[in-house]
Amino acid sequence: MSLTPLEIFYGSFTFVSFIISTILGFLIALKYRKYGKAEYLAVGVT
Repeated sequence: MSLTPLEIFYGSFTFVSFIISTILGFLIALKYRKYGKAEYLAVGVT
């Protein structure tokens, strides 16, 4: 069973989107923590 080129493209795009979203989330969390606004982060997570 092999993947079609379209399935490979969708899988790659999904993986790259996940990585970028995760990195941006960590950067935003670090910025909030740096400025002492951790309570905003706790509200955003819930």
